[in-house]
This record gives sequence, structure tokens and C-alpha cells, in this order.
Amino acid sequence: MKKIISTLASILLFMAYVIAQPGSIENTNHSINNHHDVNTHTLQMAFDTTACGLNYTQATSVITTRYNAYSNSTFGHGFPDTLTITALPANYSIAKAYIYFAESYTTACTTPIVTFSDPGGNTHNAGATLQGIDGPVCWSEVGTYGFRADVTNSITTNGNYILDSISCTSVWEIDGVTLLIIYQDLSAAYQGTFVIYDGCIGVTGGTESTKVSGFNICQTPLTGRGFVISGDFQDNVMNGVHVGIINNDSIFFPSRFFNFDDTTANFVAGQISTQMGASSSGDCFLVAALGIYYTDNCIQCPSITSVPNNIQLSDFTVNPNPTSGLINILSSQAFNKTIHLSLVNVLGQEIINQTWN
Repeated sequence: MKKIISTLASILLFMAYVIAQPGSIENTNHSINNHHDVNTHTLQMAFDTTACGLNYTQATSVITTRYNAYSNSTFGHGFPDTLTITALPANYSIAKAYIYFAESYTTACTTPIVTFSDPGGNTHNAGATLQGIDGPVCWSEVGTYGFRADVTNSITTNGNYILDSISCTSVWEIDGVTLLIIYQDLSAAYQGTFVIYDGCIGVTGGTESTKVSGFNICQTPLTGRGFVISGDFQDNVMNGVHVGIINNDSIFFPSRFFNFDDTTANFVAGQISTQMGASSSGDCFLVAALGIYYTDNCIQCPSITSVPNNIQLSDFTVNPNPTSGLINILSSQAFNKTIHLSLVNVLGQEIINQTWN
């Protein structure tokens, strides 16, 4: 059963209009979204969710123009930059979407605005939250920042998301960006678990390894993956490769200055923690985020293969009505939709106009 709660200033009686649009998370076993304080030289849990059909996709790009020794191109892409999403299935619901980026800064602010357009050409402005800070890595800058912008309500479909700008900074200082989309495949029968840690850790040659917990593997997973988002690895150092630490294993990845190092991971039944990070003995680098993902059949997940063609007001119950405060809006069935709700009082005044994913 889906439950939506809103606080209203004053409603006596109302009419509700429900419009169906793409997206909504269902069948969640547990879900934690932490908004932790700014970290210094550390990573902390930011997301921990288990749900039926949970999965993820991403697009990553180099932005910076301060490093010009690439073997394949002279500079990063700068702005505008295109992030292409192709893996969203036919029957999906967006659970959470983030834009991650890292900076080696001189005078950059701590509250930048990310401006981008979706595949339909609609422009979005998302405030980025500073997740972590650390000292400079190799560039004689003041220090390093790790940012995360919540863009969940701006993800519409597969296609090109064009990043136009990040305010109060420069393309010289931004290493790169990752658009990370966590979604439910509503036609899938598996259960997925996804855990993210973020912040900022700068390393001047050596190893950064973070203990990731917050999960308890009930059986040998059907699939497993791990990823690390890192910046500043140069492809003219260490033969153009660096080490990613994925589920305690050291794996070589190409150095692209801003990296989403993602690979399979062999998790085991009963596992409750793992080590994740990166390493290079001859290069400076930073880690902005990392995470693990696995699927299992520990619970029976009902796939949602059909959606009602017409969603009616009668599909919902509302209580208390009338009310002057809290209102509960309940649906007895799952909708593969975003719910757009308009509440109007007896005077014809619109009290709420809101969309829930």
C-alpha cells in the first residue's frame, strides 16, 4: 500500500485530481537516505536501500581543462557536456538520482547550482550539497571538494542529459561528473540492495580504503557489483592505470582523470561489510563516492507487469476529511506512475500542487 502524507494549513473539504506520469518506488524492504554533516578526509553512508527490482545505471564524463596530457584528447569536455543514459528498462520507477562531481578548488563556493536539461529539452537547476572536503592533491590548489546534487525529480527517460554549467566554479577546477540513477525494474522478480558512501578523501600517493557496511547478505547473491568514483588519476602516470579496491580485491582500471570504476564483485552469504577504495603509489587522487550492489531471491518479489489505464479518484482514500492539519492519502494498489496531486478547498483555492515520485 502506498501512503502519501502532507501537512496542510487549513482544509475543510477538498477535491483531488490525480494525473499519472512515469515513476514510483514500491516493495521496499528498507530504505535509508542519510544527509550527513560535511566530512573531512572520510566517506560516510549516504544511501542504503533494498527493494524489489532495484538496479542502477550511470553516465560519467571528464570536465576539467587544467590537465592537458591526455593520450586520447587534449582537454576535458568543459561545458556544455552530454551525459547519455541508455539502460533504463521499459517498465521502471526512479528510486533516487544523483549528480556527483569533485573539485580541486582555489576559490570555489560550497553551494553551487547544477544547471542541466533532460532529453525533452526541459531545463533544471539543482542545488549541490557539499559532502566532503580535504587538502589539495598535486595542483597547488587550496583543497578538494566532493559534491552531490539530488536530481531524482528531473529524470524523465533514457537519452541525453546536457550539463550546461555548475555555478561559482570553473571548468579548470571540476574534475568531472557522474549521473547516477537508481531505479526499480517493475518487471523483475529479484531483490536488489544498493549501498553508497560519499564524502571526499584526497591521497598524495598511496591507498584509500573505506569499510562499507549497512548490509547483511542473506544468500549467495545472484549478481554482485562494486564501484568507486575517483578523480585526478592521470593517464601519463603508472602506465595509465590505477588500482580500484572492489570488495577487498585490487583491480586495475584505466586512468581517465574522473572515473566511475565499476566491476563485478563476488559477495558471499552472511557478509556484512567489505573494503572499497583506490590506490596508486605514484599519483595523487581523490575519492568522492563508492558503493556496492547485489541481487538475491531472499524474498518473493511480485513483478508489476501492467498498469491501470485510467487512474480514478476512487482508487484513493483520504482521511481525515475534513481536516485542519495532517492528511493521509492511501492507494490500495501499486502504480507505475508518478502521482501529481492538486488539493482544492471549498472556496476553490488550490492548497497543494505537488508531484510525488
